[in-house]
Amino acid sequence: MILRGLLFVFCLLGACQKEESTSNTVSESKYDAVPSEKSNIILNDLLKAKAELLKDPREAYNEFFLAHAGTKDDVKSVKDSIVRAADNYQIPIRMYTPSKNSRKDSIVMYIHGGGWVDGSIERYDHLCRKIANILEVTVVSLDYRLAPEHPFPTPLNDVFCVYSWIAKSFPKTKIILSGDSAGGNLSAALCIKISKETQKKPHAQILFYAALSGDCESKSFKAYGDIDALTKSDMEACYKQYAGDGQKTNPLVFPVLQEDMSAFPPTIFIAAECDVLLDGQILLYTKLKEAGIKTDIVIPKGTVHGFMNDLKEFNEEVTDILENETSAFIDKI
Repeated sequence: MILRGLLFVFCLLGACQKEESTSNTVSESKYDAVPSEKSNIILNDLLKAKAELLKDPREAYNEFFLAHAGTKDDVKSVKDSIVRAADNYQIPIRMYTPSKNSRKDSIVMYIHGGGWVDGSIERYDHLCRKIANILEVTVVSLDYRLAPEHPFPTPLNDVFCVYSWIAKSFPKTKIILSGDSAGGNLSAALCIKISKETQKKPHAQILFYAALSGDCESKSFKAYGDIDALTKSDMEACYKQYAGDGQKTNPLVFPVLQEDMSAFPPTIFIAAECDVLLDGQILLYTKLKEAGIKTDIVIPKGTVHGFMNDLKEFNEEVTDILENETSAFIDKI
């Protein structure tokens, strides 16, 4: 989750354009895409806000983010609580009960993005409400501890702790993991960690422009590394603050390195076309497909990193992705 275009801070969030043909397939990715007109609105606002973002990244980005978050959807109920970690830290969680709950046998556990160094329950409140209402499912969001104050493996351990709590508290419930950017990374890493533990396997996974690979010399990094939504320098800095230099071969940090694909449940990837992280998602999607794991990938044209969160500008596009591709994928599992 992430401060756009600023070295040593976070990875920011962009936008999406709806056209007659809104998505590319993997075979159509030629690394020559450009941000859509709507994406550029957000990128231009980022440039205007850069001075404030440099002064106090977390606070200034919070204000920027909320200014583009749109109107909150009403849900049936919102309940805040805590889950106690193994070291006695109290992990904040928030549970959203949708206005209509047709998937009462399921819970979506949402893990926010922010480059492992930023993001919060509050900042993702708008998106979690929308996911709850459109997918008609209960959503549990959490505030894992952030790097650089709490580097790997603390954020992953916090996420695992909340997953374990959900599994124990709702033993008959199907758990659907979801997350964006760094949260998508933690979701995929969580699947690997769960496969080595005695926890039940997640039912499915919904990943939004997830950070899955540490290859910062890939084609997508070279093609889109200067786009302020998430630059190559941003991503390198985020990786360093989260995991340092000693985890380059660790699948719990870079999930594409996982050899046994059975660790992952059916997974849908919602990628951004103009995003340095595109190749990592295509790589894991391809490995899952070759291993016979149910998977799909959607790449909306002209999108940049973070487009699911700019609901003020892109509510229609986000709604369409959740109502159609995402909901249909879950229904087929």
